[in-house]
Amino acid sequence: YTKTNNVTVANPASLTFPAPAIRDVDLNTQACVIGAGITGTRYVPTSFAVTVTNARTGCSATLPNALIYNPVDTTCRSLPVITAPAVLPAASICAPYSQQITAAGGTGVPPGSYTFTASGLPSGLTISASGLISGTPTLSASGPGTPSVAIPVTITVTDPNAQSGTRTYSLILNDPGAPLSVSGNANQTINVGTTSNVPADTISATGGTGTINWTSVSAPVPATGAITVTPTTGAGTNISVSALVPPGVYTVSVTATDTPTCGTFKHTATIPVTVTVIP
Repeated sequence: YTKTNNVTVANPASLTFPAPAIRDVDLNTQACVIGAGITGTRYVPTSFAVTVTNARTGCSATLPNALIYNPVDTTCRSLPVITAPAVLPAASICAPYSQQITAAGGTGVPPGSYTFTASGLPSGLTISASGLISGTPTLSASGPGTPSVAIPVTITVTDPNAQSGTRTYSLILNDPGAPLSVSGNANQTINVGTTSNVPADTISATGGTGTINWTSVSAPVPATGAITVTPTTGAGTNISVSALVPPGVYTVSVTATDTPTCGTFKHTATIPVTVTVIP
């Protein structure tokens, strides 16, 4: 209802007045199809009644459907909808990835005018404003890793009128180097000044990518000398006791770390070994 007071009464049957402004939300709508299976609504011509009121007596009369307003914009519109892909292709750690996201619907949308954002993408992947997911997935933290994991990724598309739509995918992230694990004899007896050379005492690594590097930390720390691993690279290693290490019982943490071709973090795994050093 819009009230106007600047009405010119030409005669009892004729009124002249500026047509009041009508909001879009006051117009009728009908269902329509945008394309690609996307439905929406459009504004359609809408009739409005005119009511005249005698300011002195308060009497009124109404003429239904007196004015018909034609919408300025008859575009079929909806919230924007992400249309493709139906499923995000799987990604792999340290392998280049590329996938275009497309959308339909929205209002005021000339080609290329959507803006895309994403949440939940694995480390190393980003999405451009035009909807291209690209990059090289990397490990998000050091550790053994997981061979395959489903990651929820939510894509948001926004049209020029700030209307948004979302779609959540399950992105399978494969890790060819996972899991990195180490195994071996957890209780070893080694003479001072020697390296364990019994095959059963070899600490071995499986999984990982690239060269495996070995490190060790002993507790308590020997007063003199050191307990180390030999060799420091390769699929396996042995515990070596310096000639100056006092006899006793030590806990040695032996750690394997791989050398992936991408990212900051690496696969790593540790095994605790109780070492009894004898003269």
